Amino acid sequence: MIFYFSQTKRLLEEDETLYCISAWNDQGYEHTCSDPSLLFRVETMPGFRWILKRALYKDELESKWPTPEKMWDWDMWMRLPEVQKGRECVIPDVSQTYHFGASGLNMNSYFQDIYFKKHSFNTSPYVKLKHVDR
Repeated sequence: MIFYFSQTKRLLEEDETLYCISAWNDQGYEHTCSDPSLLFRVETMPGFRWILKRALYKDELESKWPTPEKMWDWDMWMRLPEVQKGRECVIPDVSQTYHFGASGLNMNSYFQDIYFKKHSFNTSPYVKLKHVDR
């Protein structure tokens, strides 16, 4: 995952219309993706394994971050139109990370088996990404 982010993080500095770079593809199922070197630009913010500009967090998000008594999970809050402000995210075709927990606040073994186990996962640590500048 470090190699992936080392190839993509500069995009956040170069393009003000980007919200985040994620190593996760919400739609990256075994039957829908196959190229670990391919990137997409998407309108929604993936909920896992992402980076964003420090300035975006410090100047815009930190003071409004949902506190425990609020009804929002942080990932749902990050996807609100008034928070995301039309900015997009870069994601891989094949996820560069995986979800491994089957229990938690919003997780159970059924959801883990149905949703996460069917996602593709890149197992090669040094994939050279194609067309990063596009």
